Amino acid sequence: MTSKDQTLATPVLSWTADGAVNRHFQDPYFSRHDGAAESRHVFLEANDLGRRFTDASTFCIGELGFGTGLNFLLSWQLFRRHASSAAQLDYLAIEAAPLTRQQMHTALKPWPELANLQRQLLAAWPQRTPGYHLIEPEAGIRLLLMFGDVLPMLQQCRSQVDAWFFDGFAPQRNPAMWSAPVFEEVARLSATGASFATYTAAGDVRRRLQSLGFLVRKRSGFGPKRDMLCGQVRAAPRTFESSPWFEWPRHQPVSAAVIIGDGLAGACLARVLAERGMEVEILGQANGASHRIPGFLVRSYPERTASHSHRLYRQGFASAQAFYQRYTDESYRPIRIDTDGGPMQGGVLQPAGAIRTLLAHPLIRQRQGELRELKLAQARWQLSTTAGPLQSDCVILCCARVPAGLDPRLHDLSTPCAGQVLQLAGPTAQAYSGRIHGFPLAASTQLGSSYRPGEASLEIRPPENVQLLELAQQTWPASGCSPQSQVLANYTGWRGITPDHLPLIGPCPDLDRWHLDYADLHHGKTRQAYPPASLLPGLWLNLAHGSRGACLAPLAAQLIGAALLGAPLPLPTKLIAALHPGRFTIRSLRRGHPEAECGARNAGPA
Repeated sequence: MTSKDQTLATPVLSWTADGAVNRHFQDPYFSRHDGAAESRHVFLEANDLGRRFTDASTFCIGELGFGTGLNFLLSWQLFRRHASSAAQLDYLAIEAAPLTRQQMHTALKPWPELANLQRQLLAAWPQRTPGYHLIEPEAGIRLLLMFGDVLPMLQQCRSQVDAWFFDGFAPQRNPAMWSAPVFEEVARLSATGASFATYTAAGDVRRRLQSLGFLVRKRSGFGPKRDMLCGQVRAAPRTFESSPWFEWPRHQPVSAAVIIGDGLAGACLARVLAERGMEVEILGQANGASHRIPGFLVRSYPERTASHSHRLYRQGFASAQAFYQRYTDESYRPIRIDTDGGPMQGGVLQPAGAIRTLLAHPLIRQRQGELRELKLAQARWQLSTTAGPLQSDCVILCCARVPAGLDPRLHDLSTPCAGQVLQLAGPTAQAYSGRIHGFPLAASTQLGSSYRPGEASLEIRPPENVQLLELAQQTWPASGCSPQSQVLANYTGWRGITPDHLPLIGPCPDLDRWHLDYADLHHGKTRQAYPPASLLPGLWLNLAHGSRGACLAPLAAQLIGAALLGAPLPLPTKLIAALHPGRFTIRSLRRGHPEAECGARNAGPA
């Protein structure tokens, strides 16, 4: 995170004998009679979670008002006791004013039985910046924290929640959390048969829920509180916030997948799916840049703007740091990076070692071979490969090129951009990222990279070494680089890039249908006039990361993994739309120029 990133204000608390009180709302975070007992009675028991955890392979809880994290810790504890060892718990929580680590630690001291879980939570606690933060304190337990005001956070969310905790401050003190629009969003995000519970029995809240079709009943409250509310949610039709063409498919049970491409993006995705209990077959040739280049620089991009790109890569970097440190042993090391905008956090990843570690999972099977053709036949994908035929209901492309057999227009969604890096004798004292990227390896320095837009040639070109060294001498004088520096080795690779320098992540559009369904977009009709997107069933794209794949590969994997397994998507809908593989088609149709729907060949360096 750079100094320009916004950090949320720290809540002001009063510490009384009864616990923490938020001074802004003048309301305690939990009952003075025993907060844990209150949470178990109001949220866990009223939602019948013990029984439901026993029967579920996956379960999703949504909480409005994360507070001290007590409800999450108790749910995690209960899930451990009742769910099977292979079960998965997703927990999404919205909090406008997240506590600091120290505040949470102090507030949770009265319950030493939760100390171990609390330590794991606080070790993974994210920076307190607005937006989405996905953490995994334990295998099978994922917490999606959404820091911001409740309604806009819900409006940008996609999930299928099984049980809700309405745990904001009292309705008379915090009315925004108990409004009809909030509960409308709750209905949209609920799975069939979803339940809810809340400590309040306020008549306004009860009538509001009933007016929206919720089945509401009163239950005995905790301690001196006579009543509380609980019941069932009326699930509403799910709609995408942005536009129907960017709608992702509704969740269908998937138990196995084939991934094409065994580079870093494919390896991260394979591990995410395997950790969620899916069988994965990954096809690759082990000769891509991820297997040959000694190191990748991991950092956020760019650091100066408040664009989609800034928010995406800021979240991507946070996810990448946690993911690599969790799953790649010593292949990742945090470092400080000097940039033209000032120092920032970063890391160096040894990709070949990271890939080996990521793919070392009993549910992942590796095949060495090349994909020749991919086609849909009898509702299944048929793959012709040099390692033999394959078939699957779910295929994810993490490869350099879109394979033969698919719409030729898909091949043009990205364009190749080759380049080379060089390894210099002697390590530098620091890392730098600007017009040149350089960082220390064990006993050398890696410097790069050149860009050859529109080229996929991997030939080594000595003149590019001179150009890189001269550029390093100009922009990074502290490195001591010069055209006379000793070059130990050269490495080449190529990346796919797009006109907006954002990757292609999401379901694969059926472009023939898109050109029919959305042909008159340029007439300016409202989105309600158009049908949902037609998609090629079970086909997903995770392509064109440019030179930023090391930063975004883990978050891209978590996004696709969540979609395949019906978990909350770890990105807001506006960012999901910004990554959609069909975005260039929609832009061209809006302009009335469908024949120029990509324009990727005009893209510059990424």
